[in-house]
Amino acid sequence: MKRILSIVAICSITALSAATVQAQSADATADVTATVMSLLNIEVNQDVVIGQVMPGTTIFMDSNDEDEYPDGQLGRFEVTGIADADVEYSYNANVTMEGPGSAQMNFETNAHATHSEALMHGQTTLNATGTVFALSSTGKTFVFIGGTLVVDENQEAGDYTGQVTLTAEYH
Repeated sequence: MKRILSIVAICSITALSAATVQAQSADATADVTATVMSLLNIEVNQDVVIGQVMPGTTIFMDSNDEDEYPDGQLGRFEVTGIADADVEYSYNANVTMEGPGSAQMNFETNAHATHSEALMHGQTTLNATGTVFALSSTGKTFVFIGGTLVVDENQEAGDYTGQVTLTAEYH
């Protein structure tokens, strides 16, 4: 009988120990963080102005050299966002310029990016289909647009207009 009581006591202690282990739990807490990025903003600082051209001429405006074609004005976009963030830029490589009646001309664009409002030689060339260039430490980039316009010998006289669109997105 004493032996049965000892076995019952040992079983009771084991059962209580198992119940204690099963009821034990642990917790850990992880932080959840997010950074809401400021939206990219693009402003047109100046339009592309080719000026007066003669039939049968080719006009080249290098987006890396304001002085190459002094009669015109390069386009300039100002892009603002998060400082030092990588941004991918793209633009339309060809602009169809509409003129009198159904007359058209094609302006093949080129672009350069810089962190300075003033164009400086040797800045980053942007590919029309997409190039990554980081915003400056102040969160700005300036994109200059130039291009090539071939005016046919028989091009109808008059005013021609078209649009170049710059797209920027965080990379």
